[in-house]
Amino acid sequence: MNQISAVELQQIAPKITPQSSEVIINVCQEAEFDEEHIPNTINIPLDQLSSQLDVLKNKQVIYVHCRSGKRSAQAVQILSQLNGVRVVDIQGGLLAWKESGLPTIRAFNRFPIMQQVFIAASILLWTSILGTYFLAPTFLVLAIIVATGFLISGVTGWCGMASFLAFMPWNKQKILKKDNPANELNLQCKR
Repeated sequence: MNQISAVELQQIAPKITPQSSEVIINVCQEAEFDEEHIPNTINIPLDQLSSQLDVLKNKQVIYVHCRSGKRSAQAVQILSQLNGVRVVDIQGGLLAWKESGLPTIRAFNRFPIMQQVFIAASILLWTSILGTYFLAPTFLVLAIIVATGFLISGVTGWCGMASFLAFMPWNKQKILKKDNPANELNLQCKR
């Protein structure tokens, strides 16, 4: 698998336009992308990537990243179906980019999606604890469901609660920055 560091990508990113033969793809959910992303990137969530291969088939190099690197490794496997296209994984994803002190784009201020997951999980767990203690032992099932969800998330890198929260109205505010040249290609992918 080809890999590149955040610092190396920073040298390349400003040169990438929708018309160029290279593209940077963020495979996070839309709400995560809107929270914060690397400049000049387009968003194609991992679960939609297979259906968007036609939009990407004319590219020579595709740089892929997510928040930390797990989903981008899965995306590299999917993108390897494109013949003649070099697929490059950005090591450490957005977290490595930020740790290197590089600039990001934030669309609006709200709690990050993973912070929303922790808040929702805490509320569900406290509901389970208090419900089990004061009402009925069957409230324990709620804690089991939350724990199973976290286990699945840890093993697969996919978080069902994050996907669910991404559809909430406060997470659906889509703002395209006018100064982001990747918007044109991003809009093609949404069709």
